[in-house]
Amino acid sequence: MRYRPRNPHLPGRRLSAKRALRAGLVDEVVHPAVLSRAAEEAALRGGKALVLFDGLDEIPDLKHRQIVRDAISEFADRYGRSHFIVTCRVLSYIDPAWQLTSFPSVTLAPLSERSIDTFIENWYHTLERLGYTSQHAAHAKASELREAARRLIDLAQNPMLLTVMAVVHTYR
Repeated sequence: MRYRPRNPHLPGRRLSAKRALRAGLVDEVVHPAVLSRAAEEAALRGGKALVLFDGLDEIPDLKHRQIVRDAISEFADRYGRSHFIVTCRVLSYIDPAWQLTSFPSVTLAPLSERSIDTFIENWYHTLERLGYTSQHAAHAKASELREAARRLIDLAQNPMLLTVMAVVHTYR
């Protein structure tokens, strides 16, 4: 979900989590073309949904971050049978004011060399399968990126930075 900083519903109004989410504080949980509102609600209530709130730390305004934090907590409480993942960079999450106390806190371990290789292979295989590159080019690019990842192992062990490396490498 992406934060929309210029939301007209924020100033001075306290919204329920569902209303805040639906009002555009963040994008909707499911794109309407994928599920109807009724199907979305049924999935959430029935515990058949996995909801990802990505980048809590990317909300620059402290007041807005508190509103989003509270909305996420309320939303998760309302649909407690479903599953929720909230992402945030470690350093931004140290402050107890930002923490979601009802969520367990987990830190991702660095990627192993094998995981890095698997990611790279899957990245280029997907580009090939979607027709963005040939099999030969995908194999060559994957080999190049694996070599670069070995040289930049401290960066490549971070999933986000490995993804950035793959994007840059793909389009250079």
